Amino acid sequence: MTCNDYKDVHFALINRWPTHGGVNVLAAEFAHADMGWTEDAFGLGYRNAKSELTHFIWVENKSEHGPLTINALAYQNTEQLLELLAMLKVQGDQVYSVSLLEPSHLQAQGLINSPFRRQATNQRSELGEENYAEAFSLIRINNFESVLQKPTF
Repeated sequence: MTCNDYKDVHFALINRWPTHGGVNVLAAEFAHADMGWTEDAFGLGYRNAKSELTHFIWVENKSEHGPLTINALAYQNTEQLLELLAMLKVQGDQVYSVSLLEPSHLQAQGLINSPFRRQATNQRSELGEENYAEAFSLIRINNFESVLQKPTF
């Protein structure tokens, strides 16, 4: 998959599994721009019988053996996500490291046989193992009724 497939990528993003706080951008040109901003990037994915892109990953490649950075992924169900991860796993003899944001409904650490095995031995390497968690934002309305009664505009 290349940047020229941005309409198919946009279709897959619109039809992906909805996540908490997920947003769909309706203009396909935004997907095209996002794909174009990544260097040495390529896409891998699957199509259904109608030739519609159903699930994919968009990957930025640093060098011949990685690390690969997954900048976008879309899937409609857990089976498709596992299929994408399996596709990455078979690249293990050629690619040494893959970086991705953990999907909101999956704890990826449970899919790795020995998640911390090499963490202490190669911390300074660009291909070293790393595991961290970060909350991007949390917005909470504590008194919903009072918010509705006092418009701010």
